[in-house]
Amino acid sequence: MESSDLRNAGLKVTLPRLKILQILEANAEASGEHHDHMVCLETGKVIEFVSEDIEKLQHAIAKQYGYEVHDHSLVLYVKPAKKG
Repeated sequence: MESSDLRNAGLKVTLPRLKILQILEANAEASGEHHDHMVCLETGKVIEFVSEDIEKLQHAIAKQYGYEVHDHSLVLYVKPAKKG
C-alpha cells in the first residue's frame, strides 16, 4: 500500500497511518495465514479478522470481471459506534 491508497480512501496521509500500513504489510508476509484488518482512527488500534463471506465476495467480483484473485489486502478504517 502507498500514500495514494490512503488518499483514495478519503484519508489524510499521516505518519501514524503510514506506520500502521507498514506494520500490516510486514505482518501479512510473516504470518502466512490470510486475515484482514480494521484500524481504529481514534486510537490506532489494529484488529485482525477473518471473514469467509468477504473472501467469497472478492473472488466472485474478480470472476465477474474475468479475473482471478491471487492476493489482496483489505483494511477498514473505523471509529467506535456512537451509542444511543
